[in-house]
Amino acid sequence: MQQARNNLTMTSSDKSHWQASLTLDYQRRETKTQLVRRRHCGPLVVQKPFYPEPDGTCHTYIIHPPGGIVGGDRLVLDVRLQTNSAALLTTPGAGKFYRSEANKAVLRQCFFLQSGACLEWLPQETIFYRGCHARIDTEVHLAANANFVGWDIYSYGRPASDEVFDKGYCRQGLTIWREGNPLYIDRVLIEGQHAMRSALWGMQSYPVMANLVAVNCELSVRDKIRHLLSELDNPPVSVSLLQDVLVCRYLGPSVMQAKAIFLKIWCELRYCVLNKPACVPRIWMT
Repeated sequence: MQQARNNLTMTSSDKSHWQASLTLDYQRRETKTQLVRRRHCGPLVVQKPFYPEPDGTCHTYIIHPPGGIVGGDRLVLDVRLQTNSAALLTTPGAGKFYRSEANKAVLRQCFFLQSGACLEWLPQETIFYRGCHARIDTEVHLAANANFVGWDIYSYGRPASDEVFDKGYCRQGLTIWREGNPLYIDRVLIEGQHAMRSALWGMQSYPVMANLVAVNCELSVRDKIRHLLSELDNPPVSVSLLQDVLVCRYLGPSVMQAKAIFLKIWCELRYCVLNKPACVPRIWMT
């Protein structure tokens, strides 16, 4: 883990772009998880923690004041949960990658969970504007009995404004490690001019793609999620179990639809995997 942390160091000589980092360290103290250390550089910050749950789970909202990421920007998020701590992280609004002529915008997210820790990573959607050049890398490092549930909801272009993502690219990666061994690896490259944007074997011209993953799941959990989805009206979601990693994938026309379906899945996972009822972050209500 230490080597992975060292790789978070940012180096850039270009002062015309945002170079921001945020480090959060959580620790279980008595009846709740506390944010014992926060350190930021540049425009990446958090509000005060919230405690809406009786088990003391720490709800934290990550804020990027500029509101969007442009070519040349580099943002790094480093989150560490110590033994038996529990945190839910989200964002107050949609993330945005704006159009860029050439420079790449980078978002790097690393999560380190010690024994018995539990992290729920539930950001709002990310919008890739036509012509953006974006890269998002997410790494999750787990101790043997740590829990992680996370989702990413991506909109390629802006459907509400009839903007099609036919120019630019987005490179995304998610890697989950357990005790230093790779547990789940997912890589995707979306290019505006590539055939996969419209092909039947690709995105079928849909603008929204989303993924939800949860570790420490059994076949019974997968079956419960499939049963839950069967009660909906033809949801465009697939559900699979890879070792003990539950993977739910959405491909469809609407961010709102993806969020509504994933919210139902997350509520069920809270009961099945985390043994507690869902507690929706109040920032989502504003």
